[in-house]
Amino acid sequence: MVLDSRAVLDSLGYEYYYQEEPPREPSRANITFSDLLPAFSKIPLGGERLYEHQLRALRELEAGRNLIFIAGTGSGKTEAWFLYVARTGKRALALYPTLALSNDQVQRLSRYCSLLNAELVQVDAPALQSRRRGEGLRRLREEVNRALVVVSNPAFLLQDLKRYASSPSRSFIIRELQGLSLLVLDELDFYSPRELALIVGILRILAEIGWKPQVAVLTATLSNPEELAEILREINGRESSIVSGEPFRVPNRTYIVLGRDLEKLRRLILERVGDVERLKLGPDIKRALLDPEEFRRNAYKVVLALRALGIEVEVPHVDPVEVLAQYVNDAGVTLVFTRSIGKAEELVRKLRQRLPPHDADKVAAHHHLVSKGEREEIERRAREGEVKVICTPRTLVQGIDIGSVVRVVHVGLPDDVREYWQREGRKGRRRGIPFTETLIFPSSRWDRELLSRGLEALRKWLSLPLEKAVVNRDNKYALLFTGLFKAVASRVHGLKLSKEELRLLHKLGLARGRELTARGRR
Repeated sequence: MVLDSRAVLDSLGYEYYYQEEPPREPSRANITFSDLLPAFSKIPLGGERLYEHQLRALRELEAGRNLIFIAGTGSGKTEAWFLYVARTGKRALALYPTLALSNDQVQRLSRYCSLLNAELVQVDAPALQSRRRGEGLRRLREEVNRALVVVSNPAFLLQDLKRYASSPSRSFIIRELQGLSLLVLDELDFYSPRELALIVGILRILAEIGWKPQVAVLTATLSNPEELAEILREINGRESSIVSGEPFRVPNRTYIVLGRDLEKLRRLILERVGDVERLKLGPDIKRALLDPEEFRRNAYKVVLALRALGIEVEVPHVDPVEVLAQYVNDAGVTLVFTRSIGKAEELVRKLRQRLPPHDADKVAAHHHLVSKGEREEIERRAREGEVKVICTPRTLVQGIDIGSVVRVVHVGLPDDVREYWQREGRKGRRRGIPFTETLIFPSSRWDRELLSRGLEALRKWLSLPLEKAVVNRDNKYALLFTGLFKAVASRVHGLKLSKEELRLLHKLGLARGRELTARGRR
């Protein structure tokens, strides 16, 4: 049974703002996964009906079009394109932004492949490094040529493309691309505008050297899908279909923890300041000091206003540790997001000190300074119910699906709304979960600054629309990349620079005539 945080907060004397969001259930098609792929009858997913947006995405891919799939976390984007390659036998190269974000997808796709007696292989810098001795690289190349799904990342593809430019025999994956029919670009909204421009440049170069796969773009947000569709058509000659969908969500309860014993704090402040009317304060601050409910909603605003007058008063007391300690025996997992590795480690240390010895191992820190093997072990133990509270700065923001996460706790808000919702997307991804929870503990100067404008300001911040990824065809970074690549590869591959590429290289002092300058060669 999932613990109700209202009871926890009430028992500890905390004041909080509360709101409940209703569940979301995407429309379903009248066809199951095992209807489309009989091998899926061996797993619970096989008996489920596809979401309508999954079926639309599958049909568009089967029609030979590029796919731009815009849907939030938990909407089944991965299953849509996997059904396509599994049903057609077309092999796919799936690119994820980072190694960390690909780990969970690799595990899930590997399970799907095993049902078909098919293979998945991960090709990246660590994989190559571990196979360099003996017959390792030859066997890895054989695995790539057999695999139904090859997983990599743009950074590796870029480095391999650079090797291919000057010496094709030194490249690894570029030489094997012709056998892959589908390119999957997942988590497109993860990339910055410059990184998106670079990805477009990579696709243009790959097309110039003869690889023009069908493309499936998966993203939570995208501002200009029509422009991306036109760019893809220019690259591979295919029309694109844009499919949108909503993720599944159970009911969610949000708690903004304002502080403990706020009425006691208000009275202490009144004793300290005496006559409120004599203070040079705005009417809203005076009203909050005299009205318990107004003070509750504007406590941080009052405190900062008084401090600005030189009156030292306490910030409302908030101790996340005493609340988090209650969750170690909960039915599900609690993810605690912090703004730094140091804060995550501090919370874990304090929790373990507070808990009895037999519960201390139920708490763990998860960040990039923890080895990959240890992180995977933490994720496994969380899935099996052995770890109940995980503190992390960013490594669990995207890509990792523990499944049993029932609660996300923000000890300090992130700098932007996008990351807030990425954190939130980690929970409530299983139908057996009755409800999920969000707890927000003000921790940093930014949180207190936001709350100093009143509770309503924080509510408005949380409801801001997400910044959307934008693919800009006029971004010169893509043109710079394609121009430099062609200049390096012209003698080996016979690629010719366009007038626009040559003009940009000249303007930046990177080329003279059609030859790179010393600066350009660097």
